[in-house]
Amino acid sequence: MVYTDQLIPTGLIVFSGLANLGIGVYIYLFAYKLSNKNHIAAKYLSYICFGIFNWTLWIIIQTLYVLPLENIYILYINNVFIYFSFITIIQNFVFFAISFFTNKEVSKKYKFLYYPYIFTLALIIIPQIGILKLDLTNPIAYNSIPYYIMCLYVISYLILYIKILAHKHSVSNIRNEKNNIELFVMLPSLAIILAFITSIIIPFFSQNTMFIYYGPVSMLILLVTVLIGILKYKLFYIKLPILRLLVTLIITLILLIMRFSIILEQLQSNILFIFMFSCIYIFLTREVYVGLKKQLLLDIKKKELEVALNAKNNFLKNSSHQFRTPLTVILGYLGMIVNKENSKYELNKLALEDLNKTYTSAKNLNDIINDVLAANDVNAGKFGVNIIDKNVNLKQLLQSIIDEKRELLSSRATKVRLKTKGENINITIDRAKIKEAINNIFDNAIFYGKGQIDIVIDYTLSDFVAISIKDNGVGITIVDSKKIWKKFERGRRSTQINPNGSGLGLYLAKQIISQHGGVITVESDGLNKGSKFILTIPKGANLPITKSKS
Repeated sequence: MVYTDQLIPTGLIVFSGLANLGIGVYIYLFAYKLSNKNHIAAKYLSYICFGIFNWTLWIIIQTLYVLPLENIYILYINNVFIYFSFITIIQNFVFFAISFFTNKEVSKKYKFLYYPYIFTLALIIIPQIGILKLDLTNPIAYNSIPYYIMCLYVISYLILYIKILAHKHSVSNIRNEKNNIELFVMLPSLAIILAFITSIIIPFFSQNTMFIYYGPVSMLILLVTVLIGILKYKLFYIKLPILRLLVTLIITLILLIMRFSIILEQLQSNILFIFMFSCIYIFLTREVYVGLKKQLLLDIKKKELEVALNAKNNFLKNSSHQFRTPLTVILGYLGMIVNKENSKYELNKLALEDLNKTYTSAKNLNDIINDVLAANDVNAGKFGVNIIDKNVNLKQLLQSIIDEKRELLSSRATKVRLKTKGENINITIDRAKIKEAINNIFDNAIFYGKGQIDIVIDYTLSDFVAISIKDNGVGITIVDSKKIWKKFERGRRSTQINPNGSGLGLYLAKQIISQHGGVITVESDGLNKGSKFILTIPKGANLPITKSKS
């Protein structure tokens, strides 16, 4: 086989190598080393980019320095390194597919993939009996059987790469993940096929090297894939100044083509060559420096925030006993006096009314403290439900809640109607937590209502029980209906009507219902038109049982 005198696309080859090197450095730094998520797939993708740079480097060395020497031994060694780089790129593509969106290192069960890789490398390296023959008459010659083994290796690993990504696409439910997988199935596979045809198939069957240099150029498709993934589908959640990077790459491409053009004079080309690398150095170094600086500052702020959150959580955890113990004593004695449990207590009517107000305020304070501590448990990941209470009668549970609120209902001149739809059935829930969630909704209906509350338990749904609590009060706007489920968020008029609320009741109610596998929603026709909160709870089949850690 003879190397032809075709016009070698040296500028495009160098551009492909440098562009993939730049992208590889960015991905390695920002998606692997400096990323909080530490994407393992980013590591293998950067290895692929580095491998492409290495591949192009050996081809450029061959083009500019080895071929003019006309030394068959040096050319043979150079070809060994070229095929070594290509096979390594294929290997890393498979490991990239395995770790894509799993954020885990390649497990031991995939280590067997190294054996065909090592065997193929051995076929490349070993002279005479390997893939390449040291033929004094031909610059590049192949042994048929090792060559076919190498082709089988490339094809099988390409199929494995596509199959792994196709499986991940079928099980993924996240839109950006699916889009990125589709992107990496189509475009890099096309790049591998083109590189395989131009660098391996054509040289063997046509006995010429007309297209051998276009293999690295086809890897520009990978560069386009990565840029589309970052810009459009949030690949690895990298936030880079991509516009500057693209400008750098375009300038580099123009200068490289000019540098290796046979039209320009030597002096001009050398000046442009120096200017090209100066641009690359200035742009990429500045971007990497700015990115590293921002990332380090973000990491420092994150650590400071974690320390502050841990300190806050530890304070609330350690102080919960100090908060609750004296308040429990106060509530106990006030309850005994107000409920006249001890005949020795003799109080006139005015004093009893004042103590009743004190008792109510103490209970409100106790509720707020419990809400704050529960919200802290949610933040710390220690809040949970324990779904072990079987055969709970919701009608009896709601009636007990109404009975406990008799005094509050009387003071607010509010009437309650409790109805059921369908046949009454018992369900399995965390009774205490569901009672807490209903209490929070019911309290809101009392404080923000205008004298009438309708509660309906609907058993007619197939797999769920729906509890609706409707009042005729201040109502709620569409904007407020979206934000009231967040911590410390309240409706616009809530602070005017009930300034003592914590803004945590609905947040905790939603957490409780969600952990039961249900949903909680609100309906309202607008301000002063009342509100209806609907709690939907599974009847008991396939409940997500979560043991409480709080």
